[in-house]
Amino acid sequence: LGRAAAEVRSAIEGGAWEAGSSPAEEQPVGPERAMAIVSELKASAALFAAFAFGALNLPGTLMISESRVTSATSSVSTSRPVPDSDLLQAFVVLDAATFGFMLICVVVSQQLLYKLGDGSYGATRHGTDEQPDARDSALGRLTTQYGSEFRTARVAFGLGLIAILLATVVKTWAVFDSSIALPVTGVLSLSSALMAISYASVNGAFRRLEDDAAREDVWSVASPAALVAAGAAVLAVSFANQDFAGGTSERAFQNVVQKMERAAAEKADAATAAAERAAAEQALLSRAPPRVVLSGSLAHRRSCLGAYSLVKGRLVRGRPVWKHETANRWIATGPGGSWLVQEGVSVGVNGRSFLCLRDPSSALPHESSVGWQEYSSGAGG
Repeated sequence: LGRAAAEVRSAIEGGAWEAGSSPAEEQPVGPERAMAIVSELKASAALFAAFAFGALNLPGTLMISESRVTSATSSVSTSRPVPDSDLLQAFVVLDAATFGFMLICVVVSQQLLYKLGDGSYGATRHGTDEQPDARDSALGRLTTQYGSEFRTARVAFGLGLIAILLATVVKTWAVFDSSIALPVTGVLSLSSALMAISYASVNGAFRRLEDDAAREDVWSVASPAALVAAGAAVLAVSFANQDFAGGTSERAFQNVVQKMERAAAEKADAATAAAERAAAEQALLSRAPPRVVLSGSLAHRRSCLGAYSLVKGRLVRGRPVWKHETANRWIATGPGGSWLVQEGVSVGVNGRSFLCLRDPSSALPHESSVGWQEYSSGAGG
């Protein structure tokens, strides 16, 4: 006991043991602590990825029905989805970007866990027991020995956080009015600022370690930089064709209302035009004689002479039609507005004819003072 007391006394007097001191903490030998850090990062990224994937399940779009009048007796009705606002489309892009970045973080973290368990952890030591080095800690080895994978996972997680914050703000403006969107934007902006401050303060240790690692492994820096560039390029291309003028929910609703009002006005104009055309057709039919007789001298088309009876209920280009009482000859309006004597298969289809009355100004053939022109060969003209 006397000798032990003497040794303790001499150690204190020599400064080898100070009151309140404890032996320096030894650096971990196994990869357990590093694996715990990576597993926590992977779990957080998986949670955010699941949230982003669930947010893509948007509610069904509203449907708008349109009816367009084509004539006095017919109309065409169509249904189509109401166009979503541009901000809602931007939310889908940002949410998909969040899902992609977080999925990258999950996959890279899983691959890093495999590498941590292959026995390579701690193969190189930078410090000694007397002079410990931060690169020998669990975080230091992740940053230096596994720098490419660990930095890629961290960068993907950070980009995913940025994308999900932007997606939340964008969707708020796309769905709610400004009275709700403004406070939400303020809260998320404050949260983003606090997270940015935390990132800047905590990542100082990463930067010091990464500066040492970059001199040894250029790819560990190039890989995350390529990921950032690729993510920025994807977002830039996605937003290149977006027009955010009037992209909020209020303006999008106003745009839909305006389109519906224009469609209703067009429908009313079409109905008015159809009614006017129907009235004009009825007035013309009331003036059409029930029987038209073509008489005179023809060199080749004598079968076109004779009596033609009015075909009730049939109009060609808005004008009445007469049919020969004994032959397959019809009097109808041609494509150019002239009156033609045609075969039945050509009526309303083409301008092939036997006789032609070139007087487009005449509403009815018997009112024209112009004579009929005969085609000498073939049914054409």
